[in-house]
Amino acid sequence: AWSELSGQLDVAMGMAAVLSAGVFLAARSTAWNSSPSEGQRGLRFSTLAGCGLAVLLFYSASAWLVQSEGLELLLGVLTPALLVDAVLLAGASIAVWWLAGVDWKSALETRWMGRAGRAGLVFLLLWLLLDVGLWSGLFRARSQGPNLIVIVVDTLRASHLGIYGYQRDTSPTIDALARDSVIFRSAVAHAPWTAPSVGSLLTSRSPAELGFGAATLPVRTSDEFLFMAEIFQEHGYRTQAIVSHTYVSTELGFGQGFQGFDSENALGHDHVSSESVTEKAIAFLSSAGDQPFFLLLHYFDPHFSYILQKPYEYFPDYPGPLESGMDYEALMRYVPLMGEADIEYVKALYDSEIRYTDAYLGLLLDELKRLGLYDRSVLVFTADHGETFVEREDRWLGHGKTLFEELVHVPLLVKLEGNEGKGLVVEQPVGLEDFLPTIVDYLALPPPRNAQFEGRVLPLRDPESLLRLEPRPIFSETRAQKEWVQSVRWGNWKLILDRKLARAYLFDLSTDPGETRSLTVEQPEVLARLALRLNQWAQEIDRKSRDIEVALPEFSPEQLDRLRSLGYVK
Repeated sequence: AWSELSGQLDVAMGMAAVLSAGVFLAARSTAWNSSPSEGQRGLRFSTLAGCGLAVLLFYSASAWLVQSEGLELLLGVLTPALLVDAVLLAGASIAVWWLAGVDWKSALETRWMGRAGRAGLVFLLLWLLLDVGLWSGLFRARSQGPNLIVIVVDTLRASHLGIYGYQRDTSPTIDALARDSVIFRSAVAHAPWTAPSVGSLLTSRSPAELGFGAATLPVRTSDEFLFMAEIFQEHGYRTQAIVSHTYVSTELGFGQGFQGFDSENALGHDHVSSESVTEKAIAFLSSAGDQPFFLLLHYFDPHFSYILQKPYEYFPDYPGPLESGMDYEALMRYVPLMGEADIEYVKALYDSEIRYTDAYLGLLLDELKRLGLYDRSVLVFTADHGETFVEREDRWLGHGKTLFEELVHVPLLVKLEGNEGKGLVVEQPVGLEDFLPTIVDYLALPPPRNAQFEGRVLPLRDPESLLRLEPRPIFSETRAQKEWVQSVRWGNWKLILDRKLARAYLFDLSTDPGETRSLTVEQPEVLARLALRLNQWAQEIDRKSRDIEVALPEFSPEQLDRLRSLGYVK
């Protein structure tokens, strides 16, 4: 706040100094009629040129020292206020040096000129003090943080974590992180597949508005949307992403605002990447220095293929035909014939991948603590969507197709700076679109004035007030797998509309968290209220998305082959 105030007053004083210099010029033109000699003019001109050059060098060097990141970041720190400051300083200097030939002793003995001179000196001193305040504020902002680390684990179903009640020991690291965090029990993803869900997380816009509606390939997100990393970069943060899925890539526009974007681990379904993602993250943290940073980490391993990760073997005596690492088409041919043991075996493979990822998250958190970054960082842990294991009448294995809780209920933990609010449990549902406006508010990073967020600001600065959140409708949608399904979660009630099949499902999640019994007949008033709000939202996003230019990403042949292996592309 002091830095921002200094910047504003700095410009005001600069303007006053120029006006003061104007007073000097007016006094000179009326009190002295003698013309300077040619030699004096040459001296003034050379001094003027040297002064202008010195001003530019001073501001450039200062900006370079503040950022220490090169020309690209130098341009980022030269804000309009500082540029105006430089121009005003140059203007005042020009006026002063132009008066270099004045008989200052005689001038200061003149009553009117003496007052103006003293006023000019006062303005100059104030100006220099405000400059010190402005730059010291910038240095403090770049040296103290807090940092932001966002961890997204692909295909991580909330109900398979200990902190959300799972009996199998799949998540000791995540559970330990939860003890230092604000725990959101009912976080909702806005789509049950990666690209639109992560897009909503990083932009606070709905999947449809971002252009995600294709049944096969996703779209490239338009540059007109403001991404989280752009805000952090604008405020002097170092921004880095380390991802492991083609659906979170620069080809889809997710690189906006990131100075570094590492997608070397996006190598398909049979590539185990948690170790490499963690190593790359630790390398970044070790070189982070004092400049605050925003680090996005995307872990892929719980995603299909289901690969046994020893020593985390939870069903060693499985007697059936399924195997670890089966390709997508082979496994899907078995789905209609799967019995209870087969389904449990697939879940055991999936759980071993969660436990494997959790172990590497443990190494990451240990390194954060060793480097002294843990307590002075905000750490957010979540997932893009969950996974379904042949639980519904359509006997679907995977994700993308429906909006039941196993797919859109995701974990969300927020460890605040200094572990403030740790252990606090928030029961009221929140959406992943709330994440961006909430974090920039907590970190006091004002976004551009024209920024549009669909999410709401959650009061992280006063964690206890999170317990008093008012219910708010939270919407999700999918058009993947040739489906068109929309849902709204409002408090404990949830309505799912299958637009393609013209079916409605209404659930009271407080008494039926597994969504086993639809109440459309028993609760007609609730059904009408939620259906009205869902239809209003559908019309709103349809209107907003009409003017969005949808562009298909340019995937390489290798990337297309990997997407086919995941079942995304035919």
